[in-house]
Amino acid sequence: MLLEQASAITVDDLKHEEDVYIVDQAFRWTYVRTHETGMCGPYFSR
Repeated sequence: MLLEQASAITVDDLKHEEDVYIVDQAFRWTYVRTHETGMCGPYFSR
C-alpha cells in the first residue's frame, strides 16, 4: 500500500498494530513494529 503524506503518521497511530513494516519508496529507511510487543522493538534503521 502506498501512503500519501506518510510523514503525518506517528508512533501513537501504530501502537495497537502488530507486524507493521514501513519503508520509503527508495528503501532508504525502515520502521518495523513486531508482534512481540513489550519485548522487542519498535525498530528504525537507515
